[in-house]
Amino acid sequence: MPSLAFARNALKVREIIVLAEAKRQKQKNRGYFATRKAFGRRFGEDWAERELCARFRRGLPSACTTPHLPTACTKLPIRAMGVWREMFLLILQHFVSLKPKVSSRPALHRQFYNHRTMAYLLDQLTIEQHLLALLPGANPSFAQSLHPDVENMLGLRVPDVRDLARRIVKSRTWQEYLAAPGTHYMEERMLHGLVLGFIPVTDIEEYLHRVSRFVAVINSWSVCDVFSFSGNHTFAKRHADRLWSYLRERMRSDAEYEVRFGVVMSMKHFIDEQHILSLLDDYTAIRHEGYYAQMAVAWAVAECFIKQPEATLSVLQDMRLPKWTHNKAIRKICESLRVDSATKQRLKELKIKTRD
Repeated sequence: MPSLAFARNALKVREIIVLAEAKRQKQKNRGYFATRKAFGRRFGEDWAERELCARFRRGLPSACTTPHLPTACTKLPIRAMGVWREMFLLILQHFVSLKPKVSSRPALHRQFYNHRTMAYLLDQLTIEQHLLALLPGANPSFAQSLHPDVENMLGLRVPDVRDLARRIVKSRTWQEYLAAPGTHYMEERMLHGLVLGFIPVTDIEEYLHRVSRFVAVINSWSVCDVFSFSGNHTFAKRHADRLWSYLRERMRSDAEYEVRFGVVMSMKHFIDEQHILSLLDDYTAIRHEGYYAQMAVAWAVAECFIKQPEATLSVLQDMRLPKWTHNKAIRKICESLRVDSATKQRLKELKIKTRD
């Protein structure tokens, strides 16, 4: 039950929030609105509470010291605030979880570049701030279990990151964003690829150059697999010859995720009668030792068997794949619900036995 003094001053909360938001407009990237969770994880919850309140006090405009607003908030220690401590925690909870507001002004008139920090801005916020605003819906522990070797992961939902990519493209400032996309968080790399999936393509070579920049920063299987070309299958059909040669170049790379990118994208667009033999030749020629590259090849061969079983069966019978990839591909085929039991039983007999 709130105290009487707290209830009496509750009407002042909104005024303080408005003033603080105005101050934030002038101090965009000063960092005093970092989340309590981030501070608590590093220094402990008690320190986090004191530090956040101190940062908030420093960010308040000078108008907060006028007689009609509390002066205790700028003078008393945090534990001596009493009622004002409760009020500040309420304000901070609103302040750090504040989601960016969509401007009603035309997109071309929005500020998209902070000349002081050289950072891209969308609706007056950096991309990192937009991503941090999505934390309430995140599941970092589950995401970390799927990406054990990846650092700096927020665990955001892919649909939320995809919605942010759409906003960047609709704001007509995607070229400024792509000039220097962030790479600190895994979700920033994912956002980079998702934006490429929504932008218009006027020059195929320029677009593939942008894609190559994205491929160079891929650091996880999810960042790779969530990507799709702008226009998806329509794009692949329109530029089939150029895209086919581009993906074959990626599969010959020495970089693990570049190989995976070439395998996964070719699996999505080129498993057909025209390309199946060349595609299987390229898959069997891959000898990269990276786990995610090998897993991609096994996955792709399994998809080839489901869509083009006769051509793929000869590859498995001739054992043209490395032993681990060969057995993993058969396992994935047997796990599929699109293959009948009799075929699965025949494929299990083709497994390469390992020495105990």
